[in-house]
Amino acid sequence: MASSTLVQFLAPGSSVETSNRRQIEHFIADGAIAAGAPVMFDIAESVDGDIMLKVVESAADAACIGVSLEDAAVAAGDDVRVVLAGFCKALVKGTNNAGNDAIAAGAYLCQGDVAGEFYKYTIGADAVPHAVCLEAVSSGAAAALVKVIVLKQF
Repeated sequence: MASSTLVQFLAPGSSVETSNRRQIEHFIADGAIAAGAPVMFDIAESVDGDIMLKVVESAADAACIGVSLEDAAVAAGDDVRVVLAGFCKALVKGTNNAGNDAIAAGAYLCQGDVAGEFYKYTIGADAVPHAVCLEAVSSGAAAALVKVIVLKQF
């Protein structure tokens, strides 16, 4: 289901939902997807229309179209809301392409070398940033839900 961004509502007490600073789309999970996991289109689908209808956790070092917004893991066939742009919580690990690394608030994130997790984006080592980290993450920290701004990819 497509969402419209034609009108933005800015009023006292507005949230990310009412001010339309976040874009959410509904997809079908084509496998288990953890809450806050980066997701990608299921390009393994044989029916062309299903490729952009179904999503899976982003593969290691792969493309990412957004982040699962669900409060808990979803199973194959379940409806999954995906944040394509804007604020949400995502799984972030305290590492980068070279190993453990602290992540400062404001640093870029990309799909890491572990499926379904972001890590610190490194210029020249990673293809493209997918999000901006809004909280500090300690070097070597296990993947945990962290506030991020998803950068529009799709």
